[in-house]
Amino acid sequence: MKRHSLFVHICAGCFFIACLFGCKSVQSVTPEETPASDVETQALKEVDPVYVIGSDGAVYFHIPVKQNKDFVKSLFQSAVNDISESDAQKIVDRIDIVYAVLGSDTDKNRLQVSASGSFPMTAIKFVMTQKNGWISHGNPVQFYTRSGTDFQVAIPASSKLLVAKDVQPMVDIFKGITDGVIAAEKPWPDTDIEYWMEDNTSDIRFCVLRPQAFLAGLLGMDMRLALSRVKGKLVEADENTMYLTLVMQFQNALVIKAAQSMMKLAYGNSVTITADEANSTVQVEGIVVSKVKLLDLVLKNQ
Repeated sequence: MKRHSLFVHICAGCFFIACLFGCKSVQSVTPEETPASDVETQALKEVDPVYVIGSDGAVYFHIPVKQNKDFVKSLFQSAVNDISESDAQKIVDRIDIVYAVLGSDTDKNRLQVSASGSFPMTAIKFVMTQKNGWISHGNPVQFYTRSGTDFQVAIPASSKLLVAKDVQPMVDIFKGITDGVIAAEKPWPDTDIEYWMEDNTSDIRFCVLRPQAFLAGLLGMDMRLALSRVKGKLVEADENTMYLTLVMQFQNALVIKAAQSMMKLAYGNSVTITADEANSTVQVEGIVVSKVKLLDLVLKNQ
């Protein structure tokens, strides 16, 4: 491993699963060989991955993987030592959407990942074995642990992947929703964040509800202003860079002009800065960020 970070373990686990899914023995399993007990209900398949992540997070990401394959592939290649481009591609091809949450009120290092994609249940039972280093827990929805990582992996349906240090709460929510005993609730604090994070777009979206440290790492400056929260999106510019848009909301409209001045001083005429004093926000569009810097920010231990 190149980095001792939270996300590295996720990459390694997904890499292991993806490579095993690609082996001939797994590919030879046909639908007719699948036991009747493994047939999923439609409810299991339809649980949106956003419903099972915590509502007390500090930073949330929504990554439409299919529209950002190059960036996500780079993420895996940066995180896992000696992974080839073709093997990283295997992982990317298995995943459609990822929601991730970093930090919480009580644990700044918490990471939860909830993804949708293609994770055949027959293949899971074939590869997630003790012989391959996995230990299964739980019933009826199982989760798996493996020596060398603190993280647990659960695949409660063939289209859902959950990863966390303690994945049981996520599994319980998933099972409760499918059983009809828990209402499906999204983690967003209000509709403004919900619309931003779930907008039908190919952008990588994020929101930062405890923004000071994260924003300092992203922009390379400490604004030292009363930031309330930050919404952001990333769009690929070219092979090496991405365009970053930030919508910064402040606790007091009196700091709007100071924030504008700081952004102007940092980026000059290369960005578009828009202030909305009525909503105490400053939007900055067109910030050019290198993929290397973004990868380092995401992969470093939060």
